[in-house]
Order: sequence, then structure tokens, then C-alpha cells
Amino acid sequence: MLPAYAALAIVLVVTTLALGRQLTFPEYLDSLLVLASFPAVIVLGQGVVILSGGLDLSIPWMITFAGILLAGMSRGSDGAMLWTVPTVLAVAAAVGFVNGIGIVGLGISPILMTLAMNGMLQAAALIYCNGAPIGLVPPGLRWLMAGKLGGLTPIVWLLAGFVVASTLLLSRTTFGRRLYAVGSSPLVARFAGVSVGRILIFAYMLSALCAALVGLMLSGFGFQATLEMGDAFLLPSIAAAVVGGTLIAGGRGHYLGMFGGALLLTALSTLLSGVLLPAAVRSIILGGVVLAAVVALRERTPA
Repeated sequence: MLPAYAALAIVLVVTTLALGRQLTFPEYLDSLLVLASFPAVIVLGQGVVILSGGLDLSIPWMITFAGILLAGMSRGSDGAMLWTVPTVLAVAAAVGFVNGIGIVGLGISPILMTLAMNGMLQAAALIYCNGAPIGLVPPGLRWLMAGKLGGLTPIVWLLAGFVVASTLLLSRTTFGRRLYAVGSSPLVARFAGVSVGRILIFAYMLSALCAALVGLMLSGFGFQATLEMGDAFLLPSIAAAVVGGTLIAGGRGHYLGMFGGALLLTALSTLLSGVLLPAAVRSIILGGVVLAAVVALRERTPA
């Protein structure tokens, strides 16, 4: 995971030279962390699935559906958040559970199962809002993403706790150890007494929950939910994990590396936008960074 942080340092230095004294401005660092909070959360879910040897393609519309549900049910009421947020997260957990059952119980390929689920979530979202999202997000959620607490945006403080909890989840829990075992070899893990099916189902449930959290965060950031707001997060969810040192075939990776990948991609995107490069050129550069990371990991993989 160290190359991701080394590259991040280089990008920050280049940003300072190209755009001014950015690193001395607390506002820049605060904004960078706020923008990085979205891929930092989503990469935990996608990263866990990748570590298990799979891939979750239902993330885009899980994000959008969660935001649309929250806005539609809460109608801008802080009091309604007490039941709407748990309801949205429960729906996400159910979606992840169905993904897991389809993959484990029915033997469907993870790519096919989650791609089909993405289509079903798109249909469900459009039916629920009749093609046009209704309602505004509660002021409390807007404050979380745009307010101030101790000189920083509140989500930055929560992000710090999320990073600690995610790191402990993968490195210090029974689930984390079994997840790595399943990703390395499901057959060996099964012989070792690991319930492979339960681990896989939990991985897809966690991925859906992380996607739903990002949907809530995006709604607060933009003050409302919009159609297809999750489309831009599928590639970053995979790229941040790979750039952070996670093996795309599963079994190897660390959340701190994934978080470094999320920071790197966010800082690089900010730099490229700041120097006014065309969107096509930015996409080519970001794609090249991801491709380089994949090739580097492949070369380090034993034959």
C-alpha cells in the first residue's frame, strides 16, 4: 500500500506547484477529505468483495436508490431521519443478501448477479419516484456534508472513525481473517472449517450498506437526490482498491491501502480539473494510473 501514499505525496506537491500554496490552506485539505469520503466509504464494500474473489456491479443504482428513498420518505424532516435512515440501510442489507444468495445458493457469477441487481434497482428507483426524485434531504444531513465542526466539515471527523473501524474489521477480526482465506482459496478455506457461503453473503451485504451510505452522503452534499448520481462511482470503487494494492483476483489487500488509493484518485482528479485539462484527457490519465497499478500487481504475483 506504500506506493499509493508515495504517489499521493507527489500529486500534492505538484498541486502546490501548479495551483499555488494549496497545502498551506486548511480549506483545501478539508475539501479534499470531503471529496475523498465518498470513494473511501465505497471502496470498503467493493474492496471486501474483491478480497473475496468477486466484484459488485450493483453499486451505482444502490447509491441512487438509497438517496431517492431517503429524500422521498423524509421530505426534508430531521425527525424523520430516525426511521428513514435505518429503513434505507435495511433495504440495502436485503439487496446485498439477495446478491449473496444468488451467488452462493444459485451459483450465479458475481458479475452477472450484481449486474442484474443493478438493473432491478434502477427499475425500482424509477418506479418509486415516477422518473423524478421528490423531496429534499433533511437539514441535519446537509450540515453533516457542508457544515463546520471544530474547523472541519463534520463528515471529516466521521471519516476518521470510519477508517479506524474499517482497518480493524479487516485486520483484527475473525471475519477479516476468514475473508482473506476465502479470497485466497475457497476450497482450502472450506477444508479449514470456514463457512465460505456466510462470508460471501456478508461481503455483499457490507458492499450494499457502504453503497447506501454513499447515497445518503451524496444526497446531503447536493441537498437532494438525483437520478444516476451513483454512475460515477463504479470505476472509482474498483480503482481505489486496485491502486491501493488490492489484488484484483482476491486474497490480498489492506484497507489503509484502499484509503490511500481513494485519496490519491481524489487528489489527482482535483489537480487535473484545476489545470483545466479536457475531461477526455483526465479520463485517459486516471485510466492509465489504474492500468499501471494492475500491471504492477500482476508482476508481483507468483507464477
